[in-house]
Amino acid sequence: MIAQINQQIKPQITHRLSQDEPFAVPVALATKTYAVTFAPIDNVEGDLVAYIISYEPDATIGSYRQEFYLQLVAMTLLSILLCDSFSVNIFDTSQLGGPLAGFHQP
Repeated sequence: MIAQINQQIKPQITHRLSQDEPFAVPVALATKTYAVTFAPIDNVEGDLVAYIISYEPDATIGSYRQEFYLQLVAMTLLSILLCDSFSVNIFDTSQLGGPLAGFHQP
């Protein structure tokens, strides 16, 4: 698993490793999301010599993604229902001679 995570984040972190700053990268593997955190270690002269790397399951990003998709589906269904209701309403009023009665005529 760690080898897969490393392979996936390699293009994202290559340029950031020389900046001597802490950072984190989210990684999605299958159905789980992980946070890979990098903490720089400097020697007594202040030069960057290493990074401490932490691999942790991250439920926060996964829950945000899940919530986004749930809301997307709910809003899509609501939009479809509203459009359907509106089109039925227009059809009904045109049959009754309402304000849009001549709307469908050429």
